[in-house]
Amino acid sequence: MGESCLGLHDCLPQAARIRRLHADRVVRPYPSCHLGDLPIGGRQLVDLGRAIGREPRLFILDEPSATRNAADIAYIFAAVRWVAASGCDSLYVSHRLEEDLMVCDRVGIMRDEAVIAVALVADLSQDRLVSLVSGPAPEPPCRNGAVRSAEIVLDLAVRSAGRVWTALT
Repeated sequence: MGESCLGLHDCLPQAARIRRLHADRVVRPYPSCHLGDLPIGGRQLVDLGRAIGREPRLFILDEPSATRNAADIAYIFAAVRWVAASGCDSLYVSHRLEEDLMVCDRVGIMRDEAVIAVALVADLSQDRLVSLVSGPAPEPPCRNGAVRSAEIVLDLAVRSAGRVWTALT
């Protein structure tokens, strides 16, 4: 009984699906590697492959690219697209807005535990997405133009290169 690069035995029903994932380059192959010998990022990609092999109805990824290099992120994107093409819904949680626009069909923006907006990615520019995420710009403080006081509030003597400045207010 051979072991696949995802740690699953060939006799398992998922083995054929796992082999397709490798053929489609959705899961990075780690031939003849033991899971314990892989770096943490490699182990997490193996976990990603295992999750896909279970044929989930909902695929949730929470900040999957936070600690990844570009090659790993490409594999993650391929996995998300492959899962979507197989008819599974995905929830991709990320603060990297450019990634959201590249990999998602629709985005939901939450702030302070409330849903601010839900939109199709095709209808959004990156600038619009940034403005939805950051919220409205704060209003400048309102000034009525009246002078409160003409008295000196702070009186300093500053010495610099032999010059003396006084009565800075």
